[in-house]
Amino acid sequence: MLAAFLAALVASRVAFAVDEVEPNDPYPYTSAQPVTVDSTGTVTVTNASIYSTTTHRDVDFYSFHASAGDVITTYINGGMDANFNGILSVLAVWGPLPVASNAVPLIVQTGSDTGAPPPGSVSTADASITGFHIQTDGTYIVGVSTDPGEFVDISTLQSGTLVSWSPLAYVTGSYSLVITGVTPYTAPAPTPTPTPTPPPPPPAPVATVLSVSIDIMPGRRNVIWLQTANASQTTSDSDVDRGRELARELHRHLKGGIPVALLSTDTFNAMDVNLSSLKFGSTGTESSLIKCNPHGVDVSHDGRPDLLCHFDVSKANFQPGDQNGTLTGTTNAGDAFAGTAYLKVVTGKRDWKKDLDGDHDGHRHHH
Repeated sequence: MLAAFLAALVASRVAFAVDEVEPNDPYPYTSAQPVTVDSTGTVTVTNASIYSTTTHRDVDFYSFHASAGDVITTYINGGMDANFNGILSVLAVWGPLPVASNAVPLIVQTGSDTGAPPPGSVSTADASITGFHIQTDGTYIVGVSTDPGEFVDISTLQSGTLVSWSPLAYVTGSYSLVITGVTPYTAPAPTPTPTPTPPPPPPAPVATVLSVSIDIMPGRRNVIWLQTANASQTTSDSDVDRGRELARELHRHLKGGIPVALLSTDTFNAMDVNLSSLKFGSTGTESSLIKCNPHGVDVSHDGRPDLLCHFDVSKANFQPGDQNGTLTGTTNAGDAFAGTAYLKVVTGKRDWKKDLDGDHDGHRHHH
C-alpha cells in the first residue's frame, strides 16, 4: 500500500508538468509561453526542443510570476540531442516585466564541457542558475538558447540576432526545463465592469383635476333638516343607535335620492362624462349613484344642457354638521374632475326664522 501511495504521489507531481508550445520566440517577450508553478513552487517544461537551420536560430522564452524574497533555481535537464555535438545550453533571466527590447539579462549561465553535471541534470552541457534572489514582485522571463548563442539582450544573441544566425546545417536538441523556489501565485480576478446604473424613471405626470360647478338639490334649499327624537322616543344614547336613527330619517326625507346637477360651461360638457365614474357624498369618494337623467336639463338657465343625477343619501355618508357635498368623476376621455357645493345637514328642532335668515340661494353652487 505504501508503494502504491508513493507511486500515486509521484504521478501527481508529474501532472504539474507542461509541454512546450511553439512559437515562443523571438522578441517581443509577449510571445513567451506562460507557465504556472504548482503548490510546491515548481514547474517542469517537458518535450521541449531547440534547433538551428540555415535561416533560423531557435530560442525559447517562458514567463512566470515570482514574489519579492523568492530564491529561484532554474536548470536544463536531459542535455541536448546528439545532433548538437556537445553544444552547450544557455539560460538567462529578465524581469520584472515590462522590459525594453534591448534589456540585458539579470543573470546568464552556460553549461560546461567539463566537471560534474549541475544538481538535477544529467549532463555537464546543461545550464543551471541556482539561488537567484527575486527583488520585486512581477512576471519574469527565462530564455533558453545554445552556445555560442549567449544572450546579449532579450532580442540579440552573442553570435547575431535571434532569427539570422546560420552556423550549421539543420541540428536539433531536446530538453526539459525546471523552475523551482517560486511562491505559488493566483492572478486576481479581473475587476468586473460595473453595470451602469440606469437613470431613474421620469416622475409620473401629476394628475390634474378639472374644477367643475355643481348644484345640489337644485330648486330647493340646500339644507337637510332632521327632527331629533325626544327623550321618550330615544331607545339608546349610543352612537350606533343615533346613527341608525339618522339613516332612517335621511331615507324617509329623500327616498328618491339627493338630486345633484353637474353644470356645463364654455369649456366643460357635462353630458360627456363617464356615468359609472360618478361618486358623491361627504368626501366625493362615496359610490352612491342611483341614476342619471339621460337627457340634458338646463338647470342653470344658460342654454347649455346640464347632467342631473340622483344619489343614495344613506351611501353618501353625510353627518350632522356637514356643510358641503362633493361630486367627482371622469370624462369619457379620462380627464378627472371634481366639484363641491353647499349642503347643510341639521338635526334638532327646526328654527324656521334661522332657516330663512341664515340659508339662502347664494350658497347654492360652488366649484
